[in-house]
Amino acid sequence: MRLSQLKYHDDRSMLSARERFENAQKLKTLKVYLLVEVIAVVLIAYLATNLS
Repeated sequence: MRLSQLKYHDDRSMLSARERFENAQKLKTLKVYLLVEVIAVVLIAYLATNLS
């Protein structure tokens, strides 16, 4: 277990700055999509309760 943790750490540190940046960008866009989806659901629920 100890050895696999060390290996994992080595693999992580070998990631280039570019790859880390790209991963951060992907995560950011994912969060934005999630936020938009939540807002859409809340808006639809709000409209549904007001129209009925």
